[in-house]
Amino acid sequence: MRKGTVQNATSETSDAPIICPLCGSTETVILERVQVAELAQLWLDLFAVNISSMFSGVKQLLFCHCLSSDLRFFVPPIAGSGAFYDRLNKFEWYYLKQKAEYEYAARFINADDVVLDIGCGRGLFAL
Repeated sequence: MRKGTVQNATSETSDAPIICPLCGSTETVILERVQVAELAQLWLDLFAVNISSMFSGVKQLLFCHCLSSDLRFFVPPIAGSGAFYDRLNKFEWYYLKQKAEYEYAARFINADDVVLDIGCGRGLFAL
C-alpha cells in the first residue's frame, strides 16, 4: 500500500485489519512503513542511543492513522525501556514546558476535573 492510500489497513504478516488502540475502529490506513534497522541507526547517529534491543525481532513498524478517531499510532506498539527514558531525560528538548498537545488537552478539562496523566515525565502538563 502506498503512503496516503485510503483503505482498511492490514499488517504485513496478517490479513487481519489493523485496529485503532483508542476507539477500536478498523478504519485505519498505513501512512508509512518504518524499517527498524534504519530507525535504530538514526538514533545511534543523532543521539548516541542504541534502541535496537527494544524491538525483539521486529523488522518493520507501520505508522497508521485511524480515520475515526484521528489517532496516529505504530503497529506493533513498542514500549521504551527505563534506560531509554533515562537517556531521553538528559536532552533538554525532550520534556518541554509548553507543548501544543497541552493546550489541546486543556480544552477538554474543566477546573473541577481530576486528571491522571500516565507517563507524564516531569508532570509539566499539570503546571
